[in-house]
Amino acid sequence: MLVRTGSSRDLELDRTAAIRWVPRRTVHVLLAAATVAAVLSAVQTTGEDLATTAFVVRDSGG
Repeated sequence: MLVRTGSSRDLELDRTAAIRWVPRRTVHVLLAAATVAAVLSAVQTTGEDLATTAFVVRDSGG
């Protein structure tokens, strides 16, 4: 029975990685989201309605 302890199908590749990529990728995605949120907040403080929230969420999902 094969027990998967890694995060990919190639266990040998997971064992040879210098650092674990899952925490690093998580931090990367959270920093990108925080940057986008900061930019959106800064633009929103100008007072002009450039786009609706639904429009921004829809386009961000893509």
